[in-house]
Amino acid sequence: MRWLLFFLAPVLAVPAHAKARTAILVMQSNGPSAAVDEKVRKHLSSRGFSVRTAAQDSDPTSAREAALIVISASVSSKDVRPGWRSLAVPIVTWENDLLDDLAMTGKRHDLDFGEAERERYVWIVNAPQSMAAGLPAGVANVYVKQAPMSWGRPGLGATTIATLYGQPDKAVMFGYDTGATMDYEAIAPARRVMLFLGNDGFTNLSPVGQRLFDAAIDWAIGDGRTSR
Repeated sequence: MRWLLFFLAPVLAVPAHAKARTAILVMQSNGPSAAVDEKVRKHLSSRGFSVRTAAQDSDPTSAREAALIVISASVSSKDVRPGWRSLAVPIVTWENDLLDDLAMTGKRHDLDFGEAERERYVWIVNAPQSMAAGLPAGVANVYVKQAPMSWGRPGLGATTIATLYGQPDKAVMFGYDTGATMDYEAIAPARRVMLFLGNDGFTNLSPVGQRLFDAAIDWAIGDGRTSR
């Protein structure tokens, strides 16, 4: 029996690369959109992530060892602690009220970032980039039905993938590569991605919208791709 345990031990051990697929989902625990956040968690799990949820007031340093941080729009920005901006961990968010705190846009609400009340389409402007999920340039139907859509005006170092349909100055999907200059001359310590979803947007995604969501996650963690 002892020799059997000896040979089984390496198989039962946790792989050294396991933490490379660990994701932290920051959300408002027991909030009105908790059921939607749970679907996000399950989706990330289905794509191979070990997902741990964190309350909106969690200490950012607790996520330093993760491979990915996802911040849901269910959070109340005033309750989110400072410090996420400086973490050298990729961040994906669709909370537009946090874009200024993350140095991804300027500080002026409804000028540098905001939310469009009823939208369904986006305009793909950077089709060759991997975050565009292979979609052609032009109009893309990302929601099943009209719903709120987050937007921002990123800094010059950003890669913009899509804008609000008919409003090219409002980006609904953009990213910063590691080392890129964000707003306030901040340097991105790891990749940063902003998505267009509203609070309950994940459950309203069309198949095209789902492709963009997954492509954003893949680009954020690297997944063998480089920024273009």
